[in-house]
Amino acid sequence: MSDKIEDLVLRPAAPDHGPLAARSTDSEAAAIAKAHRSQEQASLARHGDKHAGYHIEMNQAWYSLHGHKTLGWPVYRTCYDGDDERWDTFKLKLRSLLLSAWQNHFPAEEAEERARFIDFPFWEDRARFEGASTAQLREHYKEYLSSNKPFEEQGLPVLTGEARQQFFDRWPVRYQFFLVADAAAIASVVDSPETPPPYLTEATPWINVVQVAWPEVEDDDEPDDGYEIVEGTDLFNVGVHRHSVQTLYPGLWTGVQNFDLQYWYERPPGVKWELA
Repeated sequence: MSDKIEDLVLRPAAPDHGPLAARSTDSEAAAIAKAHRSQEQASLARHGDKHAGYHIEMNQAWYSLHGHKTLGWPVYRTCYDGDDERWDTFKLKLRSLLLSAWQNHFPAEEAEERARFIDFPFWEDRARFEGASTAQLREHYKEYLSSNKPFEEQGLPVLTGEARQQFFDRWPVRYQFFLVADAAAIASVVDSPETPPPYLTEATPWINVVQVAWPEVEDDDEPDDGYEIVEGTDLFNVGVHRHSVQTLYPGLWTGVQNFDLQYWYERPPGVKWELA
């Protein structure tokens, strides 16, 4: 992977999540489950199970109890036209939109602390990624998954064989998607209003969300395939969709965990706002 990869400023530092890191024995698994139930009860008391704050807390608790320092998706930069100032504006505005989507659910000090757990790193390599197709980026991400980097980034022991596969199966949301900032996505974010409306409009800032396993894992229940060709296919699920930045986290993150594809996916060029 390129040395040019940068960390998004959403992650100023990673907190220490204590001794309940990735474990395998029954007693340790029971300890993790007990700790998670305790946090869930506290979060339910604070927010209720329909509140975004509850979903944020429980996602972060579940990942941290298993040793993860951060959660989020990498952002591939495929457009290098224009000046760096516009790209910098995109990164800062993306950060601001991601944070504003949920930080009002917590006191200011707590929101700042929770921001440390959010990691949307920018992966930049003009020679390799400029104009890259979704298929090419998907292959690059699979190379990343086959390396030791996913473990090293979280400070976890490197796993092999069946244990390695079980690790990725346990965290399907984090490792089965990545984001792509192409020219259209960059423009949608940079040119969006300073405070976009809390509903879908033509000015809604969005970013491309790519399914890593597509088309090996087909979750396309749409009976009327035969759509206009997008990404080389006429299937309903083309393996990538445009998603509102404002509902990316926790909206899409929790939606993927709990709902079938048709509830969180929108066929391009449509933009998905919320579960429906």
